Amino acid sequence: MAAAAWQKLNRPLRTITTVDRLALVKPDKQHGHVMRMLQVPELQAAMGMPVKMKLKQATRRDRTK
Repeated sequence: MAAAAWQKLNRPLRTITTVDRLALVKPDKQHGHVMRMLQVPELQAAMGMPVKMKLKQATRRDRTK
């Protein structure tokens, strides 16, 4: 499976790296599709981290790493 392949949300995510490369793509009537990068809490959930787990205050990039 290619690294840039689409993946449905009902399956666990493949390897999550320290580089922003995972995005959520949703259909949109006006634009066809819209894409946004996954946010830190979404990445934490995808890795199975507890909801109450807090990361140190840092930049978004550092928290993603």
